[in-house]
Amino acid sequence: MILLEAWLAAVQTPLEEAWGYIWGTSGQIWTKEKQVAATRETTKRYGSRWIGKRVCDCSGLIRWAAASLGEDAHHGSNMIWSEDCAPASR
Repeated sequence: MILLEAWLAAVQTPLEEAWGYIWGTSGQIWTKEKQVAATRETTKRYGSRWIGKRVCDCSGLIRWAAASLGEDAHHGSNMIWSEDCAPASR
């Protein structure tokens, strides 16, 4: 179990480094090749500003933070809730 203080410390890095938002990513460097291969309209339109920078989406941030703390988390908010956060009394 990860304590709140550890989560807060982990997400400071993306905040301080001003990571970008690209749907479906979780902390990787956005490349020109990935931009050219992008199929989502918003990524094609706005993604080029993040080339050479780290990017993540909302659940990708959780996945990256968990990995940086030695844990694993699913990607996707529904999966995070049902597999990683739901009460044990299922």
